[in-house]
Amino acid sequence: GTFIWEAKTGERLHNLEGHSSYVFGLAWSPGDAWLASGSWDGTVILWDPATGEPLKTLEKTWPVTSLAWSPEGTVLAAGTDAGEVVVWDVEEAEKLQTLEGHGSRVTTVEFSPDGAWLASGSFDSHAILWDVASGSRMQTLAGPEGWVPELAWSPGGETLFSGSQDNTVVAWDVAEGKPLRTLQGYTSDVSSLAWSPDGSRLAWGSFDGVVATWDP
Repeated sequence: GTFIWEAKTGERLHNLEGHSSYVFGLAWSPGDAWLASGSWDGTVILWDPATGEPLKTLEKTWPVTSLAWSPEGTVLAAGTDAGEVVVWDVEEAEKLQTLEGHGSRVTTVEFSPDGAWLASGSFDSHAILWDVASGSRMQTLAGPEGWVPELAWSPGGETLFSGSQDNTVVAWDVAEGKPLRTLQGYTSDVSSLAWSPDGSRLAWGSFDGVVATWDP
């Protein structure tokens, strides 16, 4: 099941019932107008977070493994177990693109800050940069060894950071598709990445329970 909680009180507000299998992705739209959930049942459901009611169900696809909203909140991307990334216009519930290029499960999808590019990471050890409007593959980033569980754009959108199974974080020049810097010294897979709200620090967590921060 999927639940919406009141963070201050710990009260469970809504139980979202609609999927028939595991829920692998949750994503609030900008402005919190919608909550998107993606499931192993191959569906993405858009919920009204105020009422807990389903508003739209997007076209059935492969099992969904990750979700991301565009910055303006009108486009939703879903990574799938089949290695595809599906992009929807949420207002029309219309599939805009099916992006094919990964050879294995897509583990993470992230829109650039301006919404023009979409980055996807996979079990195939690659990250791919896509042009959202055309669906064209712009760059393939193939430096890390092992699967790519997490991606994070720099606040200005000129750099993409990838966490990897090889215990590193790589900073990529997105225009050139080349690595700028590799952050090393960790003892387990880098499983999550997040920027501070002011863009001054990058934090990442790893499978060994360590959280680290980096001053760019």
